[in-house]
Amino acid sequence: MQTITLLNLFLFDELHARVIAISRRGIINNFTNTITINNFILDSNTMSLRYEAIDIDLTPNEFKIIEYLFNHPNQVMSTAMISDNIANNFDYISKNTIEAHISTIRKKIKSHPITATFPLKNKRGFGYYIES
Repeated sequence: MQTITLLNLFLFDELHARVIAISRRGIINNFTNTITINNFILDSNTMSLRYEAIDIDLTPNEFKIIEYLFNHPNQVMSTAMISDNIANNFDYISKNTIEAHISTIRKKIKSHPITATFPLKNKRGFGYYIES
């Protein structure tokens, strides 16, 4: 009985010390949901992709693909990994569908007067990645 009481006191003191230590860290004030790579700005709040002042209209699935790749720069993501990330638990998006979405994204970007190249790259046989 006494060991349990001592153990509870020790845990409470440790918990109290951790709470005080965390409270000293302060609050993060400048939290944004934007990722910028090569002047392309992905904004998760507005669900938009911009290049400087040019808005690039994307469908929800196109945005999910780009968001997933922007969140993992310089990491090759297979089409299966992309499908698992953007689809629901009971849905499946085929490799051809993902490739069609990526092709459409590239066409939409090329249709605008953008001087920079979009950082979406393909590693043949492995998948896609964002080069930063």
